[in-house]
Amino acid sequence: MSRHASGLMAWLIQRASAVYLALFMGYLLIHFIFNAPATHAALVAWSNNR
Repeated sequence: MSRHASGLMAWLIQRASAVYLALFMGYLLIHFIFNAPATHAALVAWSNNR
């Protein structure tokens, strides 16, 4: 794809990235609801391993 997306292609790219981010945020929300780190050190270790 070219560096300069315009019109419909730019809109589609923006929508696709919005859907991806919404799904990823949903995953993170569910992950932290059911498997929350107990300490700050555990959260830092989780973020460094990903």
